[in-house]
Amino acid sequence: KYRRTTALEIEILIRNRNTSDNWDNVLASDAFNPELVKNCKFFGLVRIGKLEPICLDFHSVRQPVGLYNSVIISCDLGDNVVIDNVHYLSHYIIQNEVIITNVHEMCTTHFAKFGNGILKQGEEENIRVWLEVCNENAGRK
Repeated sequence: KYRRTTALEIEILIRNRNTSDNWDNVLASDAFNPELVKNCKFFGLVRIGKLEPICLDFHSVRQPVGLYNSVIISCDLGDNVVIDNVHYLSHYIIQNEVIITNVHEMCTTHFAKFGNGILKQGEEENIRVWLEVCNENAGRK
């Protein structure tokens, strides 16, 4: 599904003020359009899906597809995403047609559970995170 970016694509990316610590680690789908990536910094393994010159709509928000003014570290980006003005996006898998704009920091780790209380294969029970909950149906007085 992903391939190395071509020399021409890298040339376009650089012309559009993008940088990478290693262009060999910036992979793309066959339908990748480097013209839709501007002023971004890439670190680690970054995989970019299809980017087409279309807009995504969510309620009253309309954004052009592409990666703009962002720092992206070791992420998988789905097809036709909008990543705009994200100062630090690290270790996420972003699905297709997602809009993320004007975010200071989104960072996760290899041991993140996202509140699900799960254990990954090989993890000990003593690292499970538990939440204390109570019934507040009567309301507070």
